[in-house]
Amino acid sequence: MASHEFRFREKLHAFAQAAREEFFSDFELIVEHRHLVIALATTLVCIVLFSNPPPSSPVVLATGAPGSAYSAFAEDYRKFFATRGIALEIRQTQGALENARLITDPTSDVEVAFIQAGLIDPPAAAHIRSLGSLNYAPVWLFFRGSDNGGKLQKFMELGQRRIAIGPEESGSYAAAMRLLALNKQPVSRNLVIMPSAEAVAAINRNELDAVLLVDGAHSVNIRALVRNPELQLANFARAAAYARIVNHWQALVVPMGGLDLAHNVPPQDTHIIATTTDLVVKDSVHPAIQMLLLQAAEEVNGKESFFEKRGEFPAFKNDDIMESDEAKIFYKRGAPILMRYLPFWLAEFFSRMSFYLLPLFLLSYPTIKLLFDYRLKQGRIKINAVYRQLAELERQGARSFTDGNREDCLAKLNRMERAAMALRLPRELAGEYFLLRSNIDYIRTCLMRGAPYADAQASLSPETTSPKS
Repeated sequence: MASHEFRFREKLHAFAQAAREEFFSDFELIVEHRHLVIALATTLVCIVLFSNPPPSSPVVLATGAPGSAYSAFAEDYRKFFATRGIALEIRQTQGALENARLITDPTSDVEVAFIQAGLIDPPAAAHIRSLGSLNYAPVWLFFRGSDNGGKLQKFMELGQRRIAIGPEESGSYAAAMRLLALNKQPVSRNLVIMPSAEAVAAINRNELDAVLLVDGAHSVNIRALVRNPELQLANFARAAAYARIVNHWQALVVPMGGLDLAHNVPPQDTHIIATTTDLVVKDSVHPAIQMLLLQAAEEVNGKESFFEKRGEFPAFKNDDIMESDEAKIFYKRGAPILMRYLPFWLAEFFSRMSFYLLPLFLLSYPTIKLLFDYRLKQGRIKINAVYRQLAELERQGARSFTDGNREDCLAKLNRMERAAMALRLPRELAGEYFLLRSNIDYIRTCLMRGAPYADAQASLSPETTSPKS
């Protein structure tokens, strides 16, 4: 057992010694050709840092008012990004119209936004890209009292009712203005512009007659309106007609009791109209961040909800904004394999470098091979230098060898052998090294043979005299 352990230690020591010698040999080569190595390393650093820079952090997302579905989505997105080591800064706004203004403003630091489909004119969206739709954004109209023979629900006659339509930069306000325009109704002075949360509180205090807002079915504001037994949900009987006229609107149905089964809200199947929430980015947003947003959308918005089927979103449902190339790839192939299994920063690095690894390899491989070949060439040059001295010693001995100068020749030969033993050579040249030592020993033997060897060498021409090979 002890002998096995001793042999193992001997092998380990020999391996460590060989590795150390190889390291010093390589290090000497690197020092000798440091300018080439530095140039190659500088090229690599420049490619990593400047050719395709990593994504910046934090990423600014414009959402909506507190309590809205947008706000809830944003918080889920923030948590998703945090697990990947990326900071997502949530910028609360009055709503979709403000988001649209911020995302189209080149001086704004907002890079990502939730907007309603159709709020951005194509000419203003030249530098904006769509990552797809996230969910349906229903238009709700809750009112108290009579609907005046259905005219209120058809948005044909508002009368003197005080109707809150959200702040001016909200999607609710945009939807109200669109409904008024489609029905050729004037903008009544009774329309109340106020934040949705304040409007919900006001109608519950009996200070308003109706509230129109665009929000998710499970949002805080909608749940507060549903709980008020004095309010009714307007039935947009012409929802299909609205959807036919406005290409980014859809007709949806809230089933009887769908909002509150215990209290049967609404008391019958109710037609409503809805737009979609779109996720848009500036075209300067890093491709890796776009992929991360799409993954977040798939996790947060891909679940079954009140109107949405499982897996229905995210998806391209509108063509008013140019689709992102990253989103096209995502919807066709899913998230990149590296982003599924590696930490985000590592997957992003390899993905970013994939465009440069091949040219870098094409540059590095011949350079490294050249260094390796040069290393062998330099070793052979050192060996051949000793061979030249050996050949010269042999020629001198053949011309003027005597017993008297034998010791002088042997002393020169010993110095050559010591010089050969001091050579630092790559392991690949071990055979050539020991062949050199063998040839030195061969010449020593010849010198020891004396005059007959010298006479035999003298009869040869100097051009044909060479060491044993």
